[in-house]
Amino acid sequence: MNSEDKHRPYSRKTAVAIGELRKFRAIGEKFNYMGIEMIVESHVDMVKYIGFIPYLTAAYKNNNGELKHAYFKYSELPALIAENS
Repeated sequence: MNSEDKHRPYSRKTAVAIGELRKFRAIGEKFNYMGIEMIVESHVDMVKYIGFIPYLTAAYKNNNGELKHAYFKYSELPALIAENS
């Protein structure tokens, strides 16, 4: 990481990852995960001790009709793409 990256909200690598999550599904678009229909709520990054971790947040209804939320890290994107192609 160069000195310029320290002043950015997140690195170029994180920005590219968030861009790929957005390309998978935009906010408001639906996808399936393990047979459950989900809708994308946001594409964000979460600060951890090791840096920024990009992820996608989604909402779904469980069997009781309750609204729940799921979080998918960028590393899980290949599995989401495979399930929804």
